[in-house]
Amino acid sequence: MKYASVFALIGGMSFASASAAQDMYAGSISCHAKETWGYVAEVTDTGNEIKMIITQNEPTRQQSWEYSSPIGKDGKAPLRLGKLRGSMWIDKKTNDNLWFTDLENWCVPNVIFKTTKQQLFDEFEELNTLNALETPTDEDVARWAELMLRRPPSFLFPPTEQGEVEAKLRELVRPQDGFLERYVAAKVDAFSNMPYETQEDVAAALAELLPYTKEEPIGRDRRNMVEFGRSGSLTDTLVSRVGTAVQAKMMAAGHPVQGPHGADIDHCQFVADAHAGEFSFYQYANRVGVPTSFWTNDMLNEAISELGACGWTNIANRIQKGIRNVQKDRQVLSEMMAYVDYLKDQDPSLKAIYEDRVFDYSNAVQNQRYQNTTLFKAIAVPAEIAYIDVATADFDAALATYLEPKILAGQNAFNGCRFLLAHKIVGDEEFHGKCMESYDGLRLSVAELPFQREIDRISALEVSEDQIAQLSVSSNLPDINSERDPAVRAVMQDALAKLDNAIVSKEAEFSEFVIARYENAGDAGVGQVSVLCQSARGDALKDACAKGEEIAKEREWADKADKVMAKMQGFRQELDGIPVSMDGMKQFQELLMARVNDKSGLHYDPERADEAMKALFEDTMSKQDSLTADLRPVVTEFFEAQEIKDLPGLGEYSTVADLGAAAPEHLVFYCKHLDSDPWVCSQGMDSLRDKQKAYVFGLRVAACQEKLTKINFSEDDLKKSFVFEGHGKKSPGIPAMEVICESPDLDLEGKDRLIFGDRSRYFIGGVLTKADDEIVLAVDEYDNKLGSKFGVYTGYAAGCILGKRLNGTDQCHLPDPY
Repeated sequence: MKYASVFALIGGMSFASASAAQDMYAGSISCHAKETWGYVAEVTDTGNEIKMIITQNEPTRQQSWEYSSPIGKDGKAPLRLGKLRGSMWIDKKTNDNLWFTDLENWCVPNVIFKTTKQQLFDEFEELNTLNALETPTDEDVARWAELMLRRPPSFLFPPTEQGEVEAKLRELVRPQDGFLERYVAAKVDAFSNMPYETQEDVAAALAELLPYTKEEPIGRDRRNMVEFGRSGSLTDTLVSRVGTAVQAKMMAAGHPVQGPHGADIDHCQFVADAHAGEFSFYQYANRVGVPTSFWTNDMLNEAISELGACGWTNIANRIQKGIRNVQKDRQVLSEMMAYVDYLKDQDPSLKAIYEDRVFDYSNAVQNQRYQNTTLFKAIAVPAEIAYIDVATADFDAALATYLEPKILAGQNAFNGCRFLLAHKIVGDEEFHGKCMESYDGLRLSVAELPFQREIDRISALEVSEDQIAQLSVSSNLPDINSERDPAVRAVMQDALAKLDNAIVSKEAEFSEFVIARYENAGDAGVGQVSVLCQSARGDALKDACAKGEEIAKEREWADKADKVMAKMQGFRQELDGIPVSMDGMKQFQELLMARVNDKSGLHYDPERADEAMKALFEDTMSKQDSLTADLRPVVTEFFEAQEIKDLPGLGEYSTVADLGAAAPEHLVFYCKHLDSDPWVCSQGMDSLRDKQKAYVFGLRVAACQEKLTKINFSEDDLKKSFVFEGHGKKSPGIPAMEVICESPDLDLEGKDRLIFGDRSRYFIGGVLTKADDEIVLAVDEYDNKLGSKFGVYTGYAAGCILGKRLNGTDQCHLPDPY
């Protein structure tokens, strides 16, 4: 059940005053004669009121409250905590213990003893140690129940430990596989494993069971710690399940059914001693020590008669009402014993187990089995185990005999052990180990079977044409990549490698057959042999196929050699008829393209050509090279005849194709596929680029002629580099054409002084010096308002040497003028 802490709602606040001391208390209160609650409280007595943070420990949860109550003249403070209503007071005269008195709701007054946080922490550690025990004793249960009433809430612990404490508190109240469940299970196992062969054995077992029919050693005030089954208490659950196991053993051993008190029970005295006036029939039967399933009619009639005579009519009436359930339980027991007898008469067979034909349950027994009851475990399971022990004596052989045909037929039969364990045998670890050990071995061997079957099929093939199609791996083999079990996958991979080896070995047997088939192919071809060669794996078959292909090519060449010779001669003759002209270049292109596009299969094969054909081929290639060289002057003549003004702009990487309509298609073909050293097409393009540059330069000179005359510059001066110099800096060289022709205003003062701009507005001036390849302007005067008033290159260069940032940087990096 989910653990809940109400303390989360009160925020963990502390309301103690600076002068009042806080004390810890722990104890328990019993109410309704069957409920016991534990309390852990942190209490502050201010003199006028009692303040506390109190936690109530119930069997499956904790609840916490922040509570305060004024102290009256009698020293008591009202108590109102859930069902706990009355008074509380601290005994300051003796030991400072906290008392809960004047309680309502049938709650018994009790003292809540003073303690310390450390003691509570130590007890909590002891409680968790007990809770981890696999087989608790009676003493362990008693101490566990006591400490469960005193378990501290998590908020008492340091913050760093509270998460771990919360987890431990949840673990303490787990209803399944918890501490008390393990205790009951251990008792059931202990009583089930006792001998029941003789009357003395039975008497000894019943004598040990007798104390548990009372409320010791668990204790009356702790018997409701956890609810178990329909009895509602640990004691009832223990007696019911242990009693069922004992009675089942007694019946199986052939002993009469009787309770721990013997066949004769003084019912009136038993009820009086046990204070059992409120017991149901099931509780009463457990206390007597005879679970309801084993009450005979005589026992029922005797109990009803005696209890009615001595005044316990309420118990007698409950027994009377429970007779129908007793009869139903007795019917279940009878059917289960009949099932055991039936099982003993069956012929043990693993196949019957798998096919679910042996364990033939009635509805009543089936219900016991599904609910995993103690009755089913005690009576039916031993009989089933005995049956399976015989059926699986030679388990490996039996499992293989049953499973292998199913696996080979493609059925999923890998659920054997799980099926038996889940549906037939409850908790039989020995059988589980034996089954899984044999099953794992079979599982691996069966995983190899489909591959071995392929190996056997491949190995049995005969060397013939109609068997070639069978020399391939079946598509029905299991997918190794989809297998998740590493052990199975490893077996399958090893089996696949063996299959590959078998195929390669069988291929080798077909090698001579393949060669013979190529040698005798004739017009019909080689048939299935070509398919076999396409999928060849081994070197032997690959070599045979390569040899066969060579045989086929030799035969094919022998059939067409004369035709190839005739075609080559015709090509040679056409080369002789091509003139050295632009039209001849076009014929040359068409002839070569026709040869490239020839799909007849009649092509020169240097490896199979005889001497005459080789000589003709070499002569033809020589003629082709000669014609290519003869056409070079035609190409040169083409480039020389081009008018620059009619051509598009040419860049450094322009080709003949970039000339567009000016270059015919056959010239482009020649330059792309035939041009070679001395690369006449490249030379022609270079000449065109030079012509184009000279043409453009001439146009710019003409446009700039007025400025040249004004400053006494020649056309050759424009081809030089122009440099600005001043302030210890020197600009990069700029084509003089860009500086002179792009600057808007410039003038020559005297013989060698050049002024850019207008002195009345903006200017740069300096002494001009001309060298062979360079013109230098030594700047000695300038206006501060430099910028876009000059041509872009003049402005940049002047800015560099004058320290201005006209180009956005102190560096004299100029843009490429082209």
